[in-house]
Amino acid sequence: MSELGDIAVAVTGLLSGMQSGGADLFATVNVHQVAERKAAVEAISRQRQPAALVLYDGRSAPSRAEPVPGAAVMTVLLAVENLRGGDTALTGDDNHAGAFEVCEQVNAALDGTVVATDHRLLLKDERQVAGDDRAVVFEQRYRVERLAGVSAPTFDGSVITGDDSIVTVEVGEIRTEAVEFGFPGIDGTYRHHTGTKGRMIHWRGQLVADDDAALNALEAELDRLATEAVPATMVDTWNRSYPECVLDTFERIGVRRRHPVTGAAVQAFELTFTQLCV
Repeated sequence: MSELGDIAVAVTGLLSGMQSGGADLFATVNVHQVAERKAAVEAISRQRQPAALVLYDGRSAPSRAEPVPGAAVMTVLLAVENLRGGDTALTGDDNHAGAFEVCEQVNAALDGTVVATDHRLLLKDERQVAGDDRAVVFEQRYRVERLAGVSAPTFDGSVITGDDSIVTVEVGEIRTEAVEFGFPGIDGTYRHHTGTKGRMIHWRGQLVADDDAALNALEAELDRLATEAVPATMVDTWNRSYPECVLDTFERIGVRRRHPVTGAAVQAFELTFTQLCV
């Protein structure tokens, strides 16, 4: 199967495995072969609901923040109906999940998840594309980012974020100190190099552990390393080594959540290191 085919199968598998109240969240999950929105909306509206439809939406264009083009975009259409009318299709009732709840659960299941071995799904946007007083269709678009690197980053020889976490490493620039001066009547500036300053290195991603107790242990170890601030060697995802690094800060980003498919405990985070001697 092709790479895109593997990704589509993985996404449909995640959606098919979602549960709500001990039962399958979706009555129907399919892959749609036509990306034209009107046809896709008509197709999902004919399916047993709640329904999810996965379709390939082309590749993203390069930008200043992401200069490398070619990342695939997968779209997930979510259709929810409630024959009671009013706003129940959106908000749900005692017996049926509404579109708002379905969208939140799907986003929690897909955003940041690694599929097809080395691809991560990142939510681009979400919007309502169709609806009336009994049924609504929402669209979520996900950028499929290939994970960079060949191994998990380490600090002092250990995978301090845990084996299941998703981590990207951003190495900052080398910063120098210099004294600049000039002389009257002489063009140009004279510079005297006085040394280098520490280089900043950031780890960003999601801490993932089997349960809250395991995630608590990971967070406690990161808090300890940031408190002790002992220099050690950091190795990034491409096995590049950076000696004399100190963990300055461990920041939890947002609230801890539960992955709706695997049940794992998930916490977005950022670690900031300073390489003292470049």
